[in-house]
Amino acid sequence: MRKVFTFCAAVLFAGAMSAEVITMDLSTAKNAKGAAIQYETKATAVTYYNNLKDVMDSTYSEVDDYAKIVTNDGAIKLDHLPTGDSYGGTSWEGFTLSKVAADTVSQFACTAKGGVAGEGTPFVVGYYSEYASWAILDYSSCHVGFKGEYYPEEVMICQDALTLENLRNGLGYARAFTATDTLTLEIYAADEDGFDIDDVEPVVFKLAEGTNFNTAWTKVDLKALGKCYGLNFVMKTTDTYGGFSNTALYFCMDKLAINSENPVTGLNAVKAEAKTQKIFRDGQVMIIKDNKMYNLLGNEVK
Repeated sequence: MRKVFTFCAAVLFAGAMSAEVITMDLSTAKNAKGAAIQYETKATAVTYYNNLKDVMDSTYSEVDDYAKIVTNDGAIKLDHLPTGDSYGGTSWEGFTLSKVAADTVSQFACTAKGGVAGEGTPFVVGYYSEYASWAILDYSSCHVGFKGEYYPEEVMICQDALTLENLRNGLGYARAFTATDTLTLEIYAADEDGFDIDDVEPVVFKLAEGTNFNTAWTKVDLKALGKCYGLNFVMKTTDTYGGFSNTALYFCMDKLAINSENPVTGLNAVKAEAKTQKIFRDGQVMIIKDNKMYNLLGNEVK
């Protein structure tokens, strides 16, 4: 007699066998022409709170070679200076790379003093330019593209040191945060052209809530975004004037992970699949789903 009963976990296991999971590896970072990213070796102050030592040496470059920061053999691409204009080397937007091993007040420093791997390891610095996003690009200046359609899984986020100084003590036009203030990072699913997918709600991470400030690497779950071609990052602060933000809109990012299969949909489907069954045939475990038979490696058995 053949024994039959409901079994869900094996289906999830079988479906996961073919998934391609890619985690952003900054040691593989190259420019758009395939040259390895280089970092500034000397202390070079260019603009306000801007020491470029241990920062990507092409941060202010308008050359097309540096329009993208490419990692994982082209699987993940970060927009760098998407407007193509650094205004004489005084401004940039989008993403750059840093390995500054300090938390001093600088737009290129992270409050964790380095990437997720430890002090002095590379991490991504994002600058969300409201002007570039609204007036020039019509989508976020902080855009990440994938090599195809993927399901974002998670990303590590940390506070930028210059932004933290804004929040704690005020700086320039920015005032110190009060109990009613917030600074949020909104992460949107993007289509193939880089625009937000309208019917998908963003994932919202609070970099500051009142006087509680993020100062360490924190995992942000992105699974709710679903399948997309990339991500758009938008920062919003309650410290504004004339419709623009006073707070310096920088954030730090590392270990973005994307998946070729949707673990959320797969899990929900398995939980809801009452007709999925496990059977024993010729001494082996087989899975019946959608009137087809699979072994535990996920291969269909005729």
